Amino acid sequence: QSDLIWNIRNNSSTPNCIIRADGRVTALRDIWPLETLTADYAAMLPAVSPRIRGGEEDSAMTAQEEQHKIDEILSQINAWNPDKGATVLWEHTMKLCHGVNEKISIGEVETHSRQADIAETLQCVHTGKRFEKLSMEVLTARLQQQTEDRSATADILNTVWSIMQEMSAHTDILERNSSREGTSEAQIKTLQNMKINNMDAALQWKSLYMRGQGNKKDLIYSDEKMYLNFHLALSYEEERVERGKQPENTIKAVDVNWIMGEEGKTVATLRIPAGRMGKGKADPTVNSEVRIQSNATEENKGSTIGMVHELRSAGGYVVLTVSANHADENIRQCDTVDVTPVWRSPTAMRQRRALHH
Repeated sequence: QSDLIWNIRNNSSTPNCIIRADGRVTALRDIWPLETLTADYAAMLPAVSPRIRGGEEDSAMTAQEEQHKIDEILSQINAWNPDKGATVLWEHTMKLCHGVNEKISIGEVETHSRQADIAETLQCVHTGKRFEKLSMEVLTARLQQQTEDRSATADILNTVWSIMQEMSAHTDILERNSSREGTSEAQIKTLQNMKINNMDAALQWKSLYMRGQGNKKDLIYSDEKMYLNFHLALSYEEERVERGKQPENTIKAVDVNWIMGEEGKTVATLRIPAGRMGKGKADPTVNSEVRIQSNATEENKGSTIGMVHELRSAGGYVVLTVSANHADENIRQCDTVDVTPVWRSPTAMRQRRALHH
């Protein structure tokens, strides 16, 4: 047991620590100096289920029993290798999703680990977002490391889906899943609830819609949320075309420090030499967006878009504080990144303001 428990006073759905049943505290990732320690309080509460009628004992699992079951599943995933087959790995992964029973973010899609359309969501995110093609050896090693580190469920899911694609097993999974009861309804729910506030989200929403609905438009005009998201996605698509005509200014090899902020957002502190700013092209400014992309090895490729909340001078450097909704594990492992200011179309921004109004 550890007195460290008493220093964890912040609840988070994306914690940096886990408090185990025996009182041990385990870090889920590297903890930065002065970073607030957080844990998921809900995961520490006993499970609640209806009591069995007839005066029999309550069959609900305790939090300790649930955590033990999750640890067993993670161990099974950790021990997996390609010789055991893709089906075994996917079954273990689905058991993990059911066991953790939590909200997760896959790419820009906010969903739930027990949602019936997890496979469809993963496919659409991996279609709309650039993932480096890695060897089976690298993917297997990454999965083993993630399960040992008790990484976020979404990070494990992304690695497992890359393995499914590498083994050409994803098509069979999608075909089987399409006939499952509740999958179609789950897809519609995901489309309705998705927040489209950047270009990646728009591309992923479009991919998810096309996969489930094809060219049918009835659903768009029958539901207010679907109508709003369709036109928001269309606005970002038009902006993407316009952006291709604008000059970009990518600032290479910028020092970065990552911490977990409030509400599960990732905060990046970027330190840019002042001499590399003001080159006659677009520079980052407060309340503007930047794309942060890793410049590391193939194993750690990744990117995210965030909003600049603070800009200050520090010696010969300009320091930016950027809040990103979803920064995956790969990019958070980088010490240096490439930073590109995101150009926004005035016309598209007016369209989005009108839609929200």
